[in-house]
Amino acid sequence: MSIIPPNPPDFHVCDNIYGANLLYTDCIAATMNPVLHGSQALTYTIGAGPGYNMPFTVSSGGCYITIDVAGPNKPTSVRASPDFFLGSALWVIARCVVVGFGTGGFATASIRNIINFSTNIDNLVTVPYPPSTAFYTVLVGNLHSVNKRPGVPYLNPLQANSLFTPPLKNIQANPSPPDTDPAIPIEIAAYNLIQFQFSNLSPASLERRVWAYNADSYHRQSLASARGSPQPWYTRAIAAAEDTMTYECDAGLGNPAVEDCSQIRWDQVKPGGDSLAVAPGKGVFLHQNTCTLAITASLALTLTWAQIQTALSALLGLCVANPSQDTPQGGRAYYSPPAPALNDPQQNNGKQHREEKRDGAPLSGLNALPPHANITIFQQKSTFQNDASAEEKTCAWGAVVKGESIAQACGGGGG
Repeated sequence: MSIIPPNPPDFHVCDNIYGANLLYTDCIAATMNPVLHGSQALTYTIGAGPGYNMPFTVSSGGCYITIDVAGPNKPTSVRASPDFFLGSALWVIARCVVVGFGTGGFATASIRNIINFSTNIDNLVTVPYPPSTAFYTVLVGNLHSVNKRPGVPYLNPLQANSLFTPPLKNIQANPSPPDTDPAIPIEIAAYNLIQFQFSNLSPASLERRVWAYNADSYHRQSLASARGSPQPWYTRAIAAAEDTMTYECDAGLGNPAVEDCSQIRWDQVKPGGDSLAVAPGKGVFLHQNTCTLAITASLALTLTWAQIQTALSALLGLCVANPSQDTPQGGRAYYSPPAPALNDPQQNNGKQHREEKRDGAPLSGLNALPPHANITIFQQKSTFQNDASAEEKTCAWGAVVKGESIAQACGGGGG
């Protein structure tokens, strides 16, 4: 068995939402299933059909490996070798289950199909995606992560193989998880932005205007997406007027580890809990190893934990776990006034003022925080004193953000 790492722009994502406390031995046992072995390319029918089918799942104990096709427009069939899927599964197991201490995740393959389509100047986000833009995903996770498209029953990929027993036959569930994961539009946006930034063409050229428009649109789609949601990221185009948030990645905030920040999100930020009162100069700090979350406000206000987790999830996806970045970065998220719009090749510049909040709009990364609220993720290199007050911690946080000495700025507020 050989591990096959994602070939950029393909990537992998590890997140507790796809699985937690997975056992390495279970996952390796699942890879022993004969449907994941074979060097010959096979034709898989997408959904129900004769012969081999996709999506399909193999499992052992509490570990489930699902092979699927993602993207806005699925083909009727695809060809690939089982060994290829096995190699991708082994990569996810190594990087997520082993390194991530039992965390689930997925890897993409052939995502360049949709990236090449999106960076073609003839194709705006509003142009229908052809089946050729679909790509593979290999997901390793818990039972709850094994989601399938509506109306497609679980099918045995090798119907004649008596050694394989479908554990989830006839279960209906959500779209393939990577169809809803914000990392997909983040990656597509990044490649459009690269084309825009490194092109030698005139800023007024159609090509650069298309790339800027696409980058902006895919960015908003990533913010409107939520990992684990049943809503695909490509369901609709998101208007610029719907975006009331700014997310800034900053290398000066250090390199917090993905697994530490994820642990804060799932263990310390609880959407079902009470609301959180924040006052000026008295921030709230949540810490796990290399990662610290600072929740601050310039005016006294009350935040719900759902607002905090929504903004935090978007910030982690864009800065800490961005698949297009080699190194995690800290970052900040806050409600923002109108910003200059990127050139829109469709001349659609009608944009409402960002302070006009939308009544009844679903909570997403587009509208997570109210005015005057700020969350910042950073790598805390100096520890707070055990008896430090909220004011002292807030002063120390401000010094970290400014790159100043905590001892000099706060009189020994950190150690």
